[in-house]
Amino acid sequence: MKGKNYFILGNLYLTEKVEDSATWAYQKGLTAKINAHFNNIGLGQIALQDGNNGDAEGKFALALTNTKKKDYEELLYIGRAYLNPEKTELQKSH
Repeated sequence: MKGKNYFILGNLYLTEKVEDSATWAYQKGLTAKINAHFNNIGLGQIALQDGNNGDAEGKFALALTNTKKKDYEELLYIGRAYLNPEKTELQKSH
């Protein structure tokens, strides 16, 4: 199974507010040979929901390490992750 399939499954679990199953799906997806990096976005979203902004940014950075200029899906999902958490205590200093 491709990593992105586990990522989508994890997102479905998050929509249903079943965080343990989402975490399981993302962890399983990290072991996939194709598109495993998407699962770091899912784990980053969980970190955001838990209030671990630094951990979330690290996971998002991992997801973007091998992307190319024309790859947009990763950025789109990261943007959605920032919009999804119920706890919105996001502050980032530039």
